[in-house]
Amino acid sequence: MEKLKREDHEDVTVVTYTTTDDFEGYDTDTEDANAKSNEQIQCTDGDMTEIDCRFFTLIVLCVGCFVFCVLPMTVISLEGIQFNKLTAEKDQLQTSCNILTRERDQLQTRNNKIQERLAAFDADVKWGWRYFSFSLYYISTEEKNWTESRQDCREKGADLVIIKTTEEQEFIIKELGNYRRAWIGLSDRDRKGTWKWVDGKELTNGTGYWYDAEPNNAGNNETCVEIWNDPETKGWNNTSCSKEQWWICEKRAF
Repeated sequence: MEKLKREDHEDVTVVTYTTTDDFEGYDTDTEDANAKSNEQIQCTDGDMTEIDCRFFTLIVLCVGCFVFCVLPMTVISLEGIQFNKLTAEKDQLQTSCNILTRERDQLQTRNNKIQERLAAFDADVKWGWRYFSFSLYYISTEEKNWTESRQDCREKGADLVIIKTTEEQEFIIKELGNYRRAWIGLSDRDRKGTWKWVDGKELTNGTGYWYDAEPNNAGNNETCVEIWNDPETKGWNNTSCSKEQWWICEKRAF
């Protein structure tokens, strides 16, 4: 056997038979097996052994598995995490947007109500209502009994006046004018001697702005209260509810 070298440095085994005896003694099956073995061992250029070749193949398979299996799954997993994060942020922004929208709508509703009240306030002032301490007061220019006077106030969205402070008492006296009397929202119609305002609250005994010696229930039928503004008589007086005179309405301004 002789071994030749090609220009590309690949190993080639050449078997030369010089005689018929040599040919007859040569086992072709054995030679084919040896050739295959040599091909398996020489899987690449150089002097790699069969173990090296298998190790190299294993590395290639591992790299291929990583590139085509693990890496895509990792990318998909990272993209999924990022997607979930963006979804959560979107939901938070949507929630914040909904809250701001509700607050905006509430503010808009309040603003609309304020504008409506301001418009109503301007209209009331034009119709003769007078403003004091967040309330509006209307003094009639005609005369009615206590029940009819209260009904007129209710039709105007108000009620007979409830006097709570000295400042309010002085304001009403001033607006009423001299030598005038008017109904206020106080009576003991439900129970004699128990004075109640039209909102149902009782007047505490010993309080109020009664004129001297009042209430006296003269004639045993004085169950409604009027306010006086005579030169020497400025205060409350109980009298008959059927008497006709002016009245004073009150309602909240805002």
